[in-house]
Amino acid sequence: MAFFGPRPEELKDILLIPEEERKIILSVKPGLLDLATLHFIRENDMRENYLAISRLKTKLQILYIIQKRNWLLNLKILCKALLKLLKK
Repeated sequence: MAFFGPRPEELKDILLIPEEERKIILSVKPGLLDLATLHFIRENDMRENYLAISRLKTKLQILYIIQKRNWLLNLKILCKALLKLLKK
C-alpha cells in the first residue's frame, strides 16, 4: 500500500463500478490519501446516499489517477487533508 492512491474498497463496492473504470482504479497501488478521501474525509456520515456517493468517489479516484499522481498533487492532497482534520 502506498501513502497516496485510491483507497481500497470492499469487494461488494468494487463490483458496482463499471468494468472500464474498475480496471483504471485497480491498475494502481492502493493508498491512504487521494481526491476522494479529501471529499469524503468523514465517510461514516455518507451512508444515506450510498450509491450516488460511491459513483462520485469513483470519478474522483479516476481523476486522481489521470492527473499523473505527481508530487505536487500529492503535497496539495496532504495539506488539504491535514487542514480538514484540524478543522474538526
